[in-house]
Amino acid sequence: MAYKGEFLYAFFLNFLSAIPDIVSPFIIQRFLEYIENKDDQLWIGICFALLYVFSVFLSRVITEQGTFYEMQLGSKCSSGMIGLIYSKALLISSATNKKFTQAEIVNFIQVDCKKIIIFAWRLPVLAK
Repeated sequence: MAYKGEFLYAFFLNFLSAIPDIVSPFIIQRFLEYIENKDDQLWIGICFALLYVFSVFLSRVITEQGTFYEMQLGSKCSSGMIGLIYSKALLISSATNKKFTQAEIVNFIQVDCKKIIIFAWRLPVLAK
């Protein structure tokens, strides 16, 4: 598999972005417990609020980095696939080539590669 490491990295980024999403409700719960308890000091509440903001920020940054990386990976897969298909199209015999015009073959290649791009962009998210 040509892009095995890149796909694993994309899966890892999506896994990392899920961790702050899972932790956020627990932070909110602790913050609500702090509000109900009047005896706690103010700095504890400020720490919970800052921790929540930081976890949401961290989740968003990792998610955006993962999306960017997935788009790059989809483009790499697409261009590699287009190159392979074009080289295969050049090796096709003229008898096979009579079924379809050159424009139809190019159209088939572009449509199939566009589907591969969309699939590669979203594949790591499906694992999340």
